[in-house]
Amino acid sequence: MHCQPAKPLPKDLDEFLSGAKDGFIYFSMGSIVQSKSFPEHLRKQFLEVFSKLKQRVLWKFEAQFDDLPPNVKVSKWLPQQDILGHPNIKMFITHGGALSTQESIYHGVPLVTIPVFADQNANALLASMKGYAVVLELLDLDGPMLEGAINKILADPSYAQKAKEISVYFRDQPITPLEKAVYWAEPPGRDVGDALILTPFIEAGEIEKARELSRVKNLTNVISYSGYFNVNPKYNSSLFFWFFPSAYQHHTAPLLLWLQGGPGASSLLGLFNENGPFVIDEGNNVNFRETAWTLTHSVLYIDNPVGTGYSFTQDDRGYAQNQDDVARDLYSALVQFFLMFPSYIKNDFYLSGESYAGKYLPALGHKIHYENHHTPPFKINMKGLAIGSGFSDPVSMLGYGSYLHNIGFLDYETKLYFDQEEDRARTFIQQDKYLEAFQVMDALFLGWETTPSYYTNQTGFKRYYNYLLSHEPPEMNYYSSFVQQDHVRRSIHVGNGSFTNSFTEGKVEKYLRADIFKSVKPWVEELLNATENYKILLYGGQLDIVVATPLMDNYIRSLKWKNAAEFSKAPRKIWRVGKDIAGYVKHSGSLTELVVRNAGHLVPGDQPGWSFDMISRFTSGKSFASSSHRSVLPVE
Repeated sequence: MHCQPAKPLPKDLDEFLSGAKDGFIYFSMGSIVQSKSFPEHLRKQFLEVFSKLKQRVLWKFEAQFDDLPPNVKVSKWLPQQDILGHPNIKMFITHGGALSTQESIYHGVPLVTIPVFADQNANALLASMKGYAVVLELLDLDGPMLEGAINKILADPSYAQKAKEISVYFRDQPITPLEKAVYWAEPPGRDVGDALILTPFIEAGEIEKARELSRVKNLTNVISYSGYFNVNPKYNSSLFFWFFPSAYQHHTAPLLLWLQGGPGASSLLGLFNENGPFVIDEGNNVNFRETAWTLTHSVLYIDNPVGTGYSFTQDDRGYAQNQDDVARDLYSALVQFFLMFPSYIKNDFYLSGESYAGKYLPALGHKIHYENHHTPPFKINMKGLAIGSGFSDPVSMLGYGSYLHNIGFLDYETKLYFDQEEDRARTFIQQDKYLEAFQVMDALFLGWETTPSYYTNQTGFKRYYNYLLSHEPPEMNYYSSFVQQDHVRRSIHVGNGSFTNSFTEGKVEKYLRADIFKSVKPWVEELLNATENYKILLYGGQLDIVVATPLMDNYIRSLKWKNAAEFSKAPRKIWRVGKDIAGYVKHSGSLTELVVRNAGHLVPGDQPGWSFDMISRFTSGKSFASSSHRSVLPVE
């Protein structure tokens, strides 16, 4: 729908492109991955390549260059579609994003693609298979490789011919893109239902009606409920939930809240890939998980914060900017949940989740603890928190250089550079300069904005969730297409709502960016010191990188709480499930530290059976050091 015929260009740009008697090449890496992120030595190699060409080169570059070759022009912003529609264009060097790929197809321009992340690899591969693109691997990229790709397209007219052929098919549609969008938004005979906002029914006291409306039907025979709780009427912000009563003894079974991390990752990832009742295969078929936590626990999954997954806000001011905002919205959702399901208010209630939920869960725990002491509508029966691979206290959890060196990912010199940059980030954190700390660690390790990161350049790894896996397994994303099918949307009451499933998409991470390197350790200490003796389980996977278990241990040893001395002296014990050594445990007072063997960042996904044993022991109070059998179901 966004693809349009080319419009007239500004005079200086038109003169540069129209005066190119041998044509021109357009180079842009998009708006998120910017060309200025390329290392300086690579930029110099590119300019050397361009200087040899007969063609002119127009490069979208977000900074100024000195001594440009006469055939090269750079600009911080360019009207891309008007350039792609110019008759003199020979090719487009691009990252292969969805919009750029569609625009090149519309205008019939062959591609040199340099994919970075997300859908770009798939777009580039498909374009190559269709015969109108040459694909370059970012991690191996240098000047000669780029020169070879450019000359290949210039010398072989089949690339341009194939691009023109596909453009004809792309444009030859019986209806306009706008008409098609309207059809798919509200098509006759296509019923995705409406988004079910339950708050008005709850406020009107129509509790039974709210429960009945939220019942998930025509999906499986598993009993569940889903819909939205409005948590900020001013900005029309609503959190999506999916609730599964325990399959066994739901009237007394513990109730768990599960939150994913990110920030911005949907909790449906945990539901489908880690601990919920369903597993989705490549064909979008629903299978059942034998070790689902929902067998013996009631589990409430919430897409959090607003803007994550199916949760939404209709005003940018509704996005959370700190953990107080996150906790406020979650607490509002929980109050509505217990009003809608009052029979669960007396059940033991635990907060659980992983990764960046290591921030959300202590924030919410602090909020519940506070409200329970300050005349709430009712007291929430919170018993504890189970935090997996939690990024809770960045200043004590920096130490990637030594860890990566110890597991063989870095040599000593690169380890020293890591140490130096982490010291810079640590100093920024101590000075409350959290955005500056993020920028240092993003360039060094995270790679959310600076792509590729130094870590990726040095190791070749594009992910840091399991040091045995350099790329994300495709099955991790099967559920995403499943939940966006029409019949599923109708069943779970989300209507036409957008589904945002990555912290590199949407706005959630951007609004929380200044929060990322802040600590929630004081709230964890508050809960450990509380007279309620809340149980806290901090667990991590042996193979994790981003929250490596030695770094988690640094954080745990820094906690100041009433049993800290006893905990530091407590012996570490072996945790067994059946005859298997599942991991190692340390416990004293209300705190348990657990290392799970052969698991990465997403522990329940990597070790589902052992994780089922873990959550069962934690909520039941059974010692991790005692023997365990493999039986999944409780003895009646």
